[in-house]
Amino acid sequence: MNDSNQFLNSNATNCQVSYVPSKRSRSQSRPECDSLPPSKRIAVSSTKSCLSKPNRKPKSKSKKRVRFHDDSKKWDGPRQEHVLLERLVIDFWGTAQKLTVLEELVDDDNDTMLLTLKSLTMGAIKRVEQSVNDRGAPLIPGGAKRGVRLHLRNLPHVKLLLAHIEDSYNSVWLLKMLTTL
Repeated sequence: MNDSNQFLNSNATNCQVSYVPSKRSRSQSRPECDSLPPSKRIAVSSTKSCLSKPNRKPKSKSKKRVRFHDDSKKWDGPRQEHVLLERLVIDFWGTAQKLTVLEELVDDDNDTMLLTLKSLTMGAIKRVEQSVNDRGAPLIPGGAKRGVRLHLRNLPHVKLLLAHIEDSYNSVWLLKMLTTL
């Protein structure tokens, strides 16, 4: 048996208990282990450290959530003009330059959406020209479904797309002018 264990076991029953009197009984002296009844005696080997704490799970904080009334939102999701512009650019960048979005808008005589697409494309061109990022500038500033980014090397192609958008807008506008006369 180890010497320290012998010391603990031999002193467990005949040791002096360090006693700090409470405020009420300051006049009492320190009692010895022998004077205590067996149920009140403290064995040194069975004491636990007061520094050890039981494992406690941290309280889960409730997450704050905002819920809007159904009437407060007019739409949910990406804007229609952003979806159309992204679809137009992806279709136009393919092997066969498709202009199906512009053809659909011309068939619907939707000159306001064509004008919106024109201004969004001009804004994208300005962002590309001012961009110092190596990854290019985003087609749509807040991002979109596919995250299309444009570089300086793409500007001639974007300007060609802008010319197609302007032609589509001019044809719808001219058609409306002729029908009102």
